[in-house]
Amino acid sequence: MRTLTLRHSGLTLSRIIAGGWQAGRDLWVGIDDDESIAALRAAFEGGVTTFDTAEDYGAGHAERILGGVIRALKASVGVLVILFILNLAFAMVATILFAKTAPEYFGNPLISLYSLFKVFTIEGWFEIPDTLARRDIDPGMIFLLRAFFVVAVTVGGLLGLSMANAVFVDEMTADNTDLVEEKIDSLRQDLHRLGEQSSGEREDTLRELIGRMERLEDLLQEMRSNGKQS
Repeated sequence: MRTLTLRHSGLTLSRIIAGGWQAGRDLWVGIDDDESIAALRAAFEGGVTTFDTAEDYGAGHAERILGGVIRALKASVGVLVILFILNLAFAMVATILFAKTAPEYFGNPLISLYSLFKVFTIEGWFEIPDTLARRDIDPGMIFLLRAFFVVAVTVGGLLGLSMANAVFVDEMTADNTDLVEEKIDSLRQDLHRLGEQSSGEREDTLRELIGRMERLEDLLQEMRSNGKQS
């Protein structure tokens, strides 16, 4: 992904910008939050680091979607690090146990790491023990190998990937309390300034505040709905 650096701030931006208007859903037909999340995530994984959003995009809905994606991606990084460490630990144990029995799969920690990576992704996890079972190997070693792979698949594959998915979904549906508190503080400050304004300015400010309060109510209602669904 090609990037550019802003002259005054020094910020580095991707030359391709992902727009967020559609994620706001207003004025668009058939927009689904899950599809918006998938599109934003795909853009980030493709190297896009610049996203366009605004409070007017669905009364802040696009901002909440993007904020959830960012939180979820940050949390997912931690889970992936844990899975890598777990994979490395299994690789070290596999090298100690099976290096002499199957050197092509467990000859050293790097080879074991690759072999177990396929296990953790549930890709052909049964092929290695089945291939070794056809050789002239001690039945006790074959049993140990199969038991080891069952544990690795259960812990690293099923539970690990399920945990990663659960963390992503949890962060996506988490209540965005910081945004609500920021809006409430802003409303409070504007209410304090009402007494300093003329009658004409006061009417305009009141209309604006009413509109912002209505959007805040919509945000709270949406957060309650997300909490019930999760």
